[in-house]
Amino acid sequence: MQGSRVAAFDGWRAVCILMVILGHLAEYSSVRGDGPLESVISAYALLRVQIFFVLCGYLTGCSLQREGRRGGRVHVMRFYVRRFMRVVPPLLVFVAAIVLMARQGLIDPEAVGVYRAIFYVCNVRDCGGYVGGHLWTLSAQEQFYILAPFLFIFYRIAPSRTTLALATFPLFVAAWVLATRSPLSLVALQFVPLAVGLLCAFYRDDLWRRCAEAPASSLAVAALLILVIYPAEGPLAVVARAVLVPGLIAFMLAKSATVAPVNRFLSARPVAVIGRASYSIYLWQQLATYPFEGAGYAFYIGSLGLCIFAGVLSYALFERGLARLSDRAQAWLGEPGPVFGWRPRATAAALPAREQAH
Repeated sequence: MQGSRVAAFDGWRAVCILMVILGHLAEYSSVRGDGPLESVISAYALLRVQIFFVLCGYLTGCSLQREGRRGGRVHVMRFYVRRFMRVVPPLLVFVAAIVLMARQGLIDPEAVGVYRAIFYVCNVRDCGGYVGGHLWTLSAQEQFYILAPFLFIFYRIAPSRTTLALATFPLFVAAWVLATRSPLSLVALQFVPLAVGLLCAFYRDDLWRRCAEAPASSLAVAALLILVIYPAEGPLAVVARAVLVPGLIAFMLAKSATVAPVNRFLSARPVAVIGRASYSIYLWQQLATYPFEGAGYAFYIGSLGLCIFAGVLSYALFERGLARLSDRAQAWLGEPGPVFGWRPRATAAALPAREQAH
């Protein structure tokens, strides 16, 4: 069952990245329109981000749980090494290519601002216009991951307090957004689905048991509730999107692995392969959907096909190699100190399972 869950989660990654591509084509590309389809896609634009954030928070929490159970302690430095090797090298390649293209006049010159992405500030600063517009999600993730291992350590010390803090965080943020609409409150709102995913990881055994006991029809009910809540307007809708929707998404993610037809689709090899390569595809799809003057449907079909192929190739040849290099770097760090200290050593250590979140 555990293998099915991982494959299903890869499938959800694929679903999210395909939703991103469809949304960007409909909203920003040269073939965009203003019909009812585009209106529907726009109304659910942030849903794909929430799904991905809940999944990432959950998988990150599971990674920390595995490490804590195996060695009794969480090695914070190892966690940051994994994140660095997973995220930074592909990002640097993307940023360098975009800056070069902008300086050569192939795309809008303002795209040079994409360099700000390496500082993870794209959710508070412009990062090169459209070409870097998607990187706000990566910035929000990495900002949250600064705190994630410390939240996990605090959970091991005081589980009830951590649970209470994470459970009430969405309601607090929703109230803050309604009261102020300040930039800081809107940034905090981005952390809510990540926090919900992390909280679900703390109680994953109970979550999976309850989801397995729920009827298959509950998956459709959860999806329908999300579709009804998401485009609604008003204060109650803000609260529902912040508090209720991430919980419904977490239930859907878990329940989908227990409903055979859904699990078979999500676990299918082509879908899972796209999911595993989703980070590279995520980076480059922004260029593949760029509103080049005169570009038509044939151009975008070709560019997106090339983007997906290049993403899969990048995962196989580049990202997997980085993961092996990350393993060596983690072995060098040695075992953690009393809480999260580290000391280098020459011999390789048994390593925790690789992190599977983006």
